[in-house]
Amino acid sequence: MSHHNIKLEILTPVHIGTSREETWQKNLDFFHEGDTVYVVRQDDIFREILVEGGEQALAGYSARIGSQRIEGLLDFISQYVDIEELAYLTFDYSRKIGNEIKPLLRTGLGTPILAGSSIKGSIRTAILKYLMMNDQNDQREFFRREDNLGRRRGRKLSYADSDIQRHYLGRDPSEDLFRMLQISDFDTDEEKTILRKTQTVNLYGNSWNIKQPVSTFLECINLQTTTGRIQIPQKQIENNQRNLRRTDLLHPKKLFEIINEYTLALLDKEFEFWDDQEENTHLHEFIHDYQDKLDELYQLADGFDTSKSCLLRVGAGSGWDFITGRWTKDLLDSRTWENIKSQVRRKRYSKDVPFPKSRKALEQGMPLGFVKLTWLNIK
Repeated sequence: MSHHNIKLEILTPVHIGTSREETWQKNLDFFHEGDTVYVVRQDDIFREILVEGGEQALAGYSARIGSQRIEGLLDFISQYVDIEELAYLTFDYSRKIGNEIKPLLRTGLGTPILAGSSIKGSIRTAILKYLMMNDQNDQREFFRREDNLGRRRGRKLSYADSDIQRHYLGRDPSEDLFRMLQISDFDTDEEKTILRKTQTVNLYGNSWNIKQPVSTFLECINLQTTTGRIQIPQKQIENNQRNLRRTDLLHPKKLFEIINEYTLALLDKEFEFWDDQEENTHLHEFIHDYQDKLDELYQLADGFDTSKSCLLRVGAGSGWDFITGRWTKDLLDSRTWENIKSQVRRKRYSKDVPFPKSRKALEQGMPLGFVKLTWLNIK
């Protein structure tokens, strides 16, 4: 088995949450005082109130929780608990905060991680697009047939890419190329997690503006460098040559070349989109900031030696264009694309309304989720 050490540099804040979509609730799991957010555990609060105030104080606290009287709860708690000492996490945040924060995925010991499964999912998307565009056996025609794009009921096509995935990446686990790519989780520094607010820009008439009521507060992994491991079981690959297709794509240098080209192509499409929008609509300054930061990432990745490094986008806030469905927009004919677009949209819009119709980023237009991967033991 080949073990390849990987250096991962977080270039823009990353959020990967829990599968259960847990949230921290204001005045229960966190308190906002002055310029600081204090994250606490309810078990710790109960224990400290019992120790300092006795059973009567604990009963009073429980009654407030049970009746949802949580506004002003900190005043009651502060009689018995020093919230600053009790907090297991703190964030500097001076602006107004919402009622919920989405926390990061963590190990059982509380270490925030960038999940290997999330990285693998993003790589899978890049490889799928590559195979669809470069298959040498005329397999590109497979995705052009609408019957392979989902389930048809009368004239209506319910889009799903399960047949596409099976066709290009393997019909079952024994044929799945990605069974041969094993990626570790990447531990990160808990002291470098930050609290950030997402903002969404939406098209209103002929103007792109911030959608004021729509925002989410995320705990993010801030800019830092960490290491992990990618394992590619060469002997197992050799023993499964009959079942596996395109194992050459798992060569470390080829893999990073595909990933980097895929990310650059998506950024190019994003720039083209906003250039077109600028001709016909008014863009909020947020969009210009967003484009400037994407351009910095593009220039950085365009200069990579792709035998060693690549740019990848991962985690929350990536947007529809950076996930598996993007190939439908790039590779299908306009009629089929319009049919699929009408299925995946939440509402019916005229075909002149762009899809996707919004973009999400952090304040000041900072995009989420860009990381640089670098092989440490590949010459």
